[in-house]
Amino acid sequence: MGLTKRWLEKIEARGYGDVPGKYVCYHCLGDYGLRQFIKENATERKCNYCNKYSRMNISLELETLIDYIMQCIKTEWMSPEDSGTPYETREGGWLVEPTHLYDIFWYEHPLDVSEKLFEDIVNPINNLHWSKSFSTPFPELEEYELWDRFCHLIKHEVRYFAKSIKKSNKFRSMRYLYADPRDILNHISKTVINLNMIKTIPAGTKIYRVRLDSEKRYSTAKELGTAPQIKAIYANRMSPAGVSLFYGSEKISTAIRETRGTKISSAIASIGQFETTQNMNIIDLTSLPPVPSIYDEQIRDQRTIIKFMKKFCEDFSKPITKDEKAHLEYVPTQVITEYFRYLLSGKLKVKGIKYSSAADDNGISYVLFVNNDECIESGESVKKSKLRLSHVTYKRLRAVVN
Repeated sequence: MGLTKRWLEKIEARGYGDVPGKYVCYHCLGDYGLRQFIKENATERKCNYCNKYSRMNISLELETLIDYIMQCIKTEWMSPEDSGTPYETREGGWLVEPTHLYDIFWYEHPLDVSEKLFEDIVNPINNLHWSKSFSTPFPELEEYELWDRFCHLIKHEVRYFAKSIKKSNKFRSMRYLYADPRDILNHISKTVINLNMIKTIPAGTKIYRVRLDSEKRYSTAKELGTAPQIKAIYANRMSPAGVSLFYGSEKISTAIRETRGTKISSAIASIGQFETTQNMNIIDLTSLPPVPSIYDEQIRDQRTIIKFMKKFCEDFSKPITKDEKAHLEYVPTQVITEYFRYLLSGKLKVKGIKYSSAADDNGISYVLFVNNDECIESGESVKKSKLRLSHVTYKRLRAVVN
């Protein structure tokens, strides 16, 4: 009885019972994290599922794989009883319906294996119903709330003198009972650094910028480059009125769409091809890594923050209707841009931001911290220049008929 009890306690502790005495190779799994785990821990040369044979070890005991899978799943999931989810005795069920193990392995964290291997992995597992922590089921939502809190504060409560402000009832988490916009900015900048999103664009990188006019053709660097401060009278996505930055795109078509916006009348597009005259550090919001697999023990702790940054980058590039409220909707990205421009220093100092175009689904755009006098002509050689106009073309844009 003592041995049986200890055996049952072992099964309960590890979460699964008897496992078929088989070996599985990394070729039989689609998830890269599980493939890597088998490669690093393989002990056999033959696989019992695909019958592959190798002179080198390619397979792992199935029980070892199941044990690893269970460890990974438990980093985000637990039994309903341990999750803190209330149980409604009158209704006879959990307040939040648990997720079936099959759904976890098919949809939430796919194993991507054959039907036979799937059955051999799932069948020994004792617990078929799993839940996330009731208090923090989706940690990335707290990160989203942090960004929402920042946008609310900057747009409606404080803009020029950051300080702690008591939250309104619309914000759920106690973490944001008091929030300082500076702390939120620091959090975002640290994330950018930790995810290696500061990149260098080399000298000679081509960036296109467009100016539209009903008849006039623009041809000089001063005309096609960054607008002089005195003419920066409108707010843009990254800059308020009065602050002049260089907006450009990787492709001509994107630059035209970004400049034209909702304009439907015919116009002449003066298209300037600029080239960077020096290497520039930029924050590349298009370079986010994919969300790691839960089975990747090396970097799965980045899952939450990468999910948040994907949402942040989407918001950063989302289309904004240019109406009387546009200046308000631009405020959060303007503040973020100014923070990146002036408060990152040393090796982290950046000269611009690369982001997904809001006007072109597959387009890439730049905002560079370049003044009008730093844009020079093709034949010029100015020590402090940052952009050189290398080529100008023109295109007649036809009126758009609704």
